[in-house]
Amino acid sequence: MAKFITLPSGANSSKILSEIASAKKRSSTHAEGGSTNWPFTGGVPSHLSFTEHTGVERVYIAGYQDGSVRLWDATYPVLSLICIVEGEVGSVGVAGFSDPVSNLDLCSLTLSLAVGNKCGLVRIYNLNGSSDETTFHFVIDNKNEVHTLRQGKGPPLRAVFSLLNSPILALKFANYGAKLAVGLECGLVAVLDMGSLSVLFFTDSVSGSSSPVVSINWVECINTCSLVKSPKHSDSNIPVNPTEEIMFLLTKDATLYMIDGGSGRLMNSHPCHPKKKSVAISISSVSCSTDGKKLEESSQDAAAKTETTHTTTSTGISSHNNEHHSSSNIAVNRERLMDSFILLCCEDSLCVYSTKNVIQGNNKTICKVKHAKPCCWSSTFRKDGNICGVILLFKSGEIEIR
Repeated sequence: MAKFITLPSGANSSKILSEIASAKKRSSTHAEGGSTNWPFTGGVPSHLSFTEHTGVERVYIAGYQDGSVRLWDATYPVLSLICIVEGEVGSVGVAGFSDPVSNLDLCSLTLSLAVGNKCGLVRIYNLNGSSDETTFHFVIDNKNEVHTLRQGKGPPLRAVFSLLNSPILALKFANYGAKLAVGLECGLVAVLDMGSLSVLFFTDSVSGSSSPVVSINWVECINTCSLVKSPKHSDSNIPVNPTEEIMFLLTKDATLYMIDGGSGRLMNSHPCHPKKKSVAISISSVSCSTDGKKLEESSQDAAAKTETTHTTTSTGISSHNNEHHSSSNIAVNRERLMDSFILLCCEDSLCVYSTKNVIQGNNKTICKVKHAKPCCWSSTFRKDGNICGVILLFKSGEIEIR
C-alpha cells in the first residue's frame, strides 16, 4: 500500500519533514556508511541542487507486510528516506499491531499519519511530535485507555483504535485533520475525532450486501447568503445547514453513497451505481470548472478514439479531477456542489456523474470511457494548483494519463 502526496506550499509541514530527514541522516551516517566505500562506474552526473533545497514538496509513503511504514522525500526523481515507522514499538501489547498495512493517509497540515491494517486497527502517529512523549491512547469499545510507552526512534505513537475485526480499506482525513473517516471491508464506516481521540459514530452498513468500502471523499458544503434553496436546484435534496461535511463513499460493487459527515445519516435514499455490474477502484470529487456539455463532447471524442485505435494511449477526458493533497476536505458552496462532478474509476471503465444526479439517485453518466484492459489503480493529480488529470494503472503494467 502506498500514496504519493503533495504538501501545501508555504506550510510548516514541509520544513518539519526536512528537519526530520536531516536528523535521520546525521544519526545514520556512521551506522549505514561503515568503513567501506563501494566504488561505482557509469551514470550521469546530477545537476539538481539538493543543497539549496530547503523543504519537502512531495512525499511518497509506503506500508509493508510487517506493519512498518516508510516516508520518502519525493521532491526530486531520486527518493530520499525521511523516516521509518516501525511495525513494533516497545512493549505494546495490542493484538494485531504488526499485521500487514492495508491503507494509510497523511494530513499534510497537522502531519498526523493514520495507518490501517488487516485486523481492523488504526494507528495514529504525530510526525511533528516529540520523542519524549511516553504515553499513547488505546481506544476500544468506547473505552479510552492511556498506556505508558517508551517511544522508539521513529515518530511517536499517539493512539491505537481497535474498531472491528475487519480489514481497513479506506482512510481519509477531513476538517483540517480534525476528523478521520475509516472504511472497512465489512461495509461499515467509522468517523474518528482526532482531538478527543474517540469514535464519533459508525454508519449502518451502507451496502445491503455488505460490499467493502474502498474509497472515501470528503466535501465541505457551505451555504452562502441565505438558507433558501436556489431556484436552479430547487428540486434537489441537498441539506441547507450553514456548513456541512459530506462524505461520498464508494463500495467495491461500484455503488455511490452520500453520507452526512456529522451524523452518519444516509443522504441519498437511492444510491447511484453503474448499470453494468462493475468492480470499483476509486472515487474523486471534481469541482465545477468545465460545463457538462463540453465534458460530454470531450468524452465522445475520447470514446471514438478508443474504439478506433484500441490502444492505451491518452484519448483526453477534459474533466478537472480531484486534488491529491491529503490535508482536508474540499470546501465549496452549495451551488458549486450541485454543479460539480463525481469521477468513478472501475476495473472496466471510467465514469463521470454530476453530483446532482448522485444525490437524486440518477444513474445517468455525463461521460463514460471503457478501458481496453482491466484497471487496478487510479489517482488524480494537479498542476499549478489546479486539477488537471487522472493516472490509470492497468493490470498489464501499462500506465495511462488522461
